[in-house]
Amino acid sequence: MPPRNRCEHTRGGPPAGCEPARGPDVTHEEFDGGHSVPPALALRAVDWPGAR
Repeated sequence: MPPRNRCEHTRGGPPAGCEPARGPDVTHEEFDGGHSVPPALALRAVDWPGAR
């Protein structure tokens, strides 16, 4: 497994002292179900400007 960047995060927000990410806005949504993405969330993931 590659080493993690100190500013990577999986829950909440980035650790204190990390610069805000540069790039497109990101929406983080957690869901139950392991590796199965709920259909409504999958549709929202591809229904944004520039995705098509």
